[in-house]
Amino acid sequence: MARFTVEFPDELDKMLTNLAEADQTTKRDVIRRALALYNHLHESGVRPGSDKKVSITDSKDKILKDILF
Repeated sequence: MARFTVEFPDELDKMLTNLAEADQTTKRDVIRRALALYNHLHESGVRPGSDKKVSITDSKDKILKDILF
């Protein structure tokens, strides 16, 4: 397994801490999930400058938020 040393600004470390606590998981898991999501979007053709968006919907397909790339 590869190991990385990454330095985060204090504000990103706080964000990472808050996300991990909210999901009752570790910072490492939050980063792994974020990378998996980024990879999934990339494989789906959703990339910066691609003029595509991702919609977050509820169980009735009502759009709660659109994310533009």
